Amino acid sequence: MWNKFRKSRYFYIFLSVICAILCWLYVDVAQEPRTPRTIRNIPVQMTGIETLTRQGLMIEDDEAPTLSLTFTGVRTEISRLNRNNVYVSVDLSGCKEGRQELGYTVTYDSSLNVNSVRVRSTSQNRIPVNIVKMSSKTISVEGVFEGQVAEGFRYNSKDFSATPNKVTITGQDSLVKQVDHAQAVLSEPRLDKTWKGILPLRLVDANGAEVDASSLTISPETVTASFPVTSVRTIGLTVTLEEGGGATAEDVSVSVAPESIKVSGTQEALSGLDSDTFSVGTIDLSQVITTSEQSFPIELPKGLTNISGSVAATVTVKMNSRLSTRKVTIRKKHIRLKNVPEGLSAEVLTEDLEVRIRGAAESMALLVPGDVYAEVDLSDVSAGTEGEITLPAAITVKGMSELGSIDKCEVTLDLREE
Repeated sequence: MWNKFRKSRYFYIFLSVICAILCWLYVDVAQEPRTPRTIRNIPVQMTGIETLTRQGLMIEDDEAPTLSLTFTGVRTEISRLNRNNVYVSVDLSGCKEGRQELGYTVTYDSSLNVNSVRVRSTSQNRIPVNIVKMSSKTISVEGVFEGQVAEGFRYNSKDFSATPNKVTITGQDSLVKQVDHAQAVLSEPRLDKTWKGILPLRLVDANGAEVDASSLTISPETVTASFPVTSVRTIGLTVTLEEGGGATAEDVSVSVAPESIKVSGTQEALSGLDSDTFSVGTIDLSQVITTSEQSFPIELPKGLTNISGSVAATVTVKMNSRLSTRKVTIRKKHIRLKNVPEGLSAEVLTEDLEVRIRGAAESMALLVPGDVYAEVDLSDVSAGTEGEITLPAAITVKGMSELGSIDKCEVTLDLREE
């Protein structure tokens, strides 16, 4: 059977196939013919960056360049090549400012047999780079609220705070110069309380236009921002009336312009108001003859802010016709002294005082001139004071407290040591 098969033509066909396979194996494995392969978009790594930085230079941050390389080598090694084990690097340490084209170095991962492959061709012979001046500067952080506060609340950009309140930017000098300040931006549709949290930063120029910060380094990249929100309340403006000169609050009409203002503040500060009114000052009715108009600055308690824009209030006080006035002469004997310092004697030199007494008509009809006294208090006079001295005198009407003087009086005394 074997002899018959060996003499047939099928035996020679079979033998030819076996020989062909053995030859192919010999050529493919033993001789390892060189085969080409192209690796595309290999990223180019930049070295020597530290040297550039020390020189105040940097590479312009365009998109990282890539390179395509065609290799030739034995098939077993060529098949293992890829972008992860083939490296292309450019040394920047010797560069100066400006555009230039640099050579590159091709290296391989240590797992590859570099003697079995070589670069046959490349997509480009040199790598173009642009070396630019690098700079840094410190800029302030401002708050930007892009939203709305709830009704009855208020946000004032002047109250914004950030920690830190300044950051440092580093990068291409031409870009750094465009930046004026950084913004911490908060977007809330209905803010009804103070917001605190961490926010990223947006870089803007002097006109508020955003600057592309993708190629700039910001240190730190975020800040802890606070956007204080305060309550808003409307309060009426009043004036405190000090009775005197025979006049009380019932004897005058008072108007204040503006009648009210809007204030903002924390709940704690607003609760410090005794009511929904605020007194802008005090008016001594003894100094109001018929009509008095005075301007008072609106000075709110600490923690409250006047958001109405009015910085002063005009108070008008008018006397009604119920009161009448009468001139009275106070004789020297009706000038009294009190609290004379020990070791001093005081002599009244003023002979007479002319004063105007005011009060309700029915009380004025009962006024007796001899019941009007001037009283001088010497409690503020230092011991050892000698000579003539003029002091204010308080005018009183004996038994009729509802009457009072509308004049300021002074009495001259002669002080001597006893």
